[in-house]
Amino acid sequence: MPKRIVSLATLTLLLLCAFSPSIGGTIPGGKRVIRIIDTETGSSLITVGSETTPLPSEGYSFTVNVTLEGATNYLHKYQISVAFDKNKVKCTGAWITLTDPNSVFYEESGPIMKTVAVYNDLGFAAVGSMLPSDYIVPDHEAPRYVNVSEGLLGQFNFTAINTGTSALEIVPTGNLDYLYDTFLLDKDKQYINFVGESFSLTVLGSPIVPATIDINPRTLNLKSKGKWITAYIELPEGYDVGDIDVFTILLEYTIPVGPDAPSEIGDYDEDGIPDLMVKFDRAQVIALLMALLSVDEATLTITGEANEIPFEGTDTIRVING
Repeated sequence: MPKRIVSLATLTLLLLCAFSPSIGGTIPGGKRVIRIIDTETGSSLITVGSETTPLPSEGYSFTVNVTLEGATNYLHKYQISVAFDKNKVKCTGAWITLTDPNSVFYEESGPIMKTVAVYNDLGFAAVGSMLPSDYIVPDHEAPRYVNVSEGLLGQFNFTAINTGTSALEIVPTGNLDYLYDTFLLDKDKQYINFVGESFSLTVLGSPIVPATIDINPRTLNLKSKGKWITAYIELPEGYDVGDIDVFTILLEYTIPVGPDAPSEIGDYDEDGIPDLMVKFDRAQVIALLMALLSVDEATLTITGEANEIPFEGTDTIRVING
């Protein structure tokens, strides 16, 4: 299911001050909820992919809004931290759009500060914002605030990278498992109570059969003038290499089997397991390796289908230049 992708290649820090409040207490209040909502469906539970289609190499992208619902008075500062399973999901963007009419700080004036942080290696991302303060007399701070019943706190873009079910969780206030927690802070530097609700993601994908790949030559000279790169494909027990559709085979997801290249079933490594020999255009493979600046060695992936069931395997070869 195609969705808009917002890229964030590295940690972006837009505010140098930390978002750790100086707390004077916790104020009471009615139930207010911080929710994570899919922007396309409006739901906190989504399923992407199909049981009959393998997970694409680029994954599935989706965007969520983090919203505040429930009467919230004297809101001066907030931070939202969302935790996720780093083995199933990665965050590719996080932002606050103050020009959005749904934003809790919409139309507020002054130097509204924002922070954005993404830590895919630790499995969380955070956004935060704070209204400025007025100084009536020296040393007397009067923080600006808003009274809202609902609003948008921030947005995150994620990419599902593995099948299965996982959750996006609002990191609770005071949680020490992450560098950033979630909090709402009032004008008197007191926490505002809230309940954080989780978001459920299920990613479907057909199973990918692990293939054993042998690529020849074992050492590839980038200046060589040969015609082919040869690969031998073995499938595990229960699968037949005779069922492989040669036209579905790709090297590094881009290079097809040579249209006029021979292919045959044999037992190249003499292990008693049949393998399929296919050949790829050497010039195309060399061009790919040069574009990737591969030196010393390269791990190449071969994919394809056998009876419409996807398979994938890799082999590592040595690469020299001259």
